[in-house]
Amino acid sequence: LRVNWKKWFNEIKSPHMKSFAPIIFFGIIACTSKPQPTEDYIKEIDTWKTERLSALRGEKGFINLAGLFWLKEGINSFGSSNTNSLIFPKEKSEGIMGSFLWANDSVLIIPAKDVVIVSNGNELTNQQLAYHDSLVKIPEYSYNSLRWTVIKRGDQYGVRLRDLNHPMLSNMIPIEYFPLNLSFQVEAQFTPYDPPRYRPTTNVLGMTYDAKIPGILSFELGGEHYEFEPNIDGDKLHLRFTDLTTGEETYGLGRYLHIDMPESEGLVTVDFNKAYNPPCAFTEFATCPIPPKENHLALKAQVGEKDYH
Repeated sequence: LRVNWKKWFNEIKSPHMKSFAPIIFFGIIACTSKPQPTEDYIKEIDTWKTERLSALRGEKGFINLAGLFWLKEGINSFGSSNTNSLIFPKEKSEGIMGSFLWANDSVLIIPAKDVVIVSNGNELTNQQLAYHDSLVKIPEYSYNSLRWTVIKRGDQYGVRLRDLNHPMLSNMIPIEYFPLNLSFQVEAQFTPYDPPRYRPTTNVLGMTYDAKIPGILSFELGGEHYEFEPNIDGDKLHLRFTDLTTGEETYGLGRYLHIDMPESEGLVTVDFNKAYNPPCAFTEFATCPIPPKENHLALKAQVGEKDYH
């Protein structure tokens, strides 16, 4: 919309146009203003925020993380004593609780005598396979308020420790958000790779591994054309990206975004209003993958979650 403002203001000064000036002015404002989110969309975003916070604070969330211990090959003792390889919180664990044995591509847990560790609702009395790629479900172990599992990152094995009474659960400050902006809700074309491709991916700990890339997302935003490569997370596409707010108004690593799987024709909505902080913004015990440099928006995406302080 192009308006010759000088000519327009001169014309509305005439007596026969003065009564129409407010109507014309507000009509132009209405035509040039950004579309406003509907009540249903506001409710959708509010629900997303509530579910996001519940997931962060939940038993499998990231707010309760209390430790991340990388194993060495062979025996790794754990417990609250300083003599252990893995030192658990003193007030919530025994001095020596057992050990992990990493041999070849397997990790075993061996409980100490008279220490009651629970696994899947049963007392752990003998050694057990704690991690192997063939396991359908990785066992979780518990003692008092502590929970732990073995994780694998690249060719490294570690123990992720949670505390269901972590002080962060009661001391967490609110997450701040940018205002909603519908111009950051775009339609994208997803083109699958056949077969899927693998890209070297580095996490915040400097570990590099090959990540499976199912295809490419093509979309227009801010007058620019973008082609981003997502990963797969469960039944959704998972996009890691940066923009011109990264390290300023938003988290320095970048942000993440979940996207519904595309329909048969490959079209899918990418809503950057649902961009969120990686787990590393909340805890030092996460292993967040770094967004690839190609997944960069050459604009300020002032939508979604702000940096968490």
